[in-house]
Amino acid sequence: MLCLQTGMEKLMYNRVFTFGCSYTNWLWPTWADIIAYDLQIPFYNLGQSGIGNIAISSIILEADLAYTFTKNDLIIVNWSSWHRIDIVDKSSREWAGGGNVFNNSMFPPKFVKKYWNQNNDIVKNATSIILSNRSVSIDYQSHMIDYEGRSEYGETSYDFTYYQNLLNALPEKNVFNIKDNSHFNNTIEDHHPDVLNHLAHACRIYETLNLKMQQSTVEKYHLLQDTIINQINHSKINPNKDWDSLFKFFSEREL
Repeated sequence: MLCLQTGMEKLMYNRVFTFGCSYTNWLWPTWADIIAYDLQIPFYNLGQSGIGNIAISSIILEADLAYTFTKNDLIIVNWSSWHRIDIVDKSSREWAGGGNVFNNSMFPPKFVKKYWNQNNDIVKNATSIILSNRSVSIDYQSHMIDYEGRSEYGETSYDFTYYQNLLNALPEKNVFNIKDNSHFNNTIEDHHPDVLNHLAHACRIYETLNLKMQQSTVEKYHLLQDTIINQINHSKINPNKDWDSLFKFFSEREL
């Protein structure tokens, strides 16, 4: 078992706040839920599916204004991909997250062709991340993808040639690695990290913070992974069929 709890280190934190997109808050437990379960302290998961880094940085500020962060709070961020455009919905007054701009129904191809450009991505994302780090003490942060390498949208890579100051000011780049797992053994057609991916990420966070995870936590989420696979294989609901089927399958289960 990895990252097992042996001491009382977890008592140094009073609350845990987590921020990000669907890699932080999703249909099944994420790294954020795993850490909260292990620490057993007040937990605020403020991740929201589909949002980008401008929204994440804004939510971090909103949380600080609402809860007044202290040095005893554990603050963890998993930054989103850079191809996202964040807007606040005028009706719900919530962030309208629809994922990357290239397949987001809020932004038709004509809009993308006219307004999207890589330079804008670099400036708005890097600025948001840097400003959040200057205003809040973030204990650990990572990225959904490697923003300088190949993205999930093909061969696109960012050229920081004219933005070296922004590049130098960005915090250490820890990327959420999902290459070593097969996503519930290919039992569902969803490209989000599975439970064991999230457990590995939680362990990586613990190692950086010099914490050790309880063995019971590790065992719980290994068992949950197996349980989900078993239930999918024996369920009459086909979570591969469409989003509604996937949502129904997980919403009916206590995870």
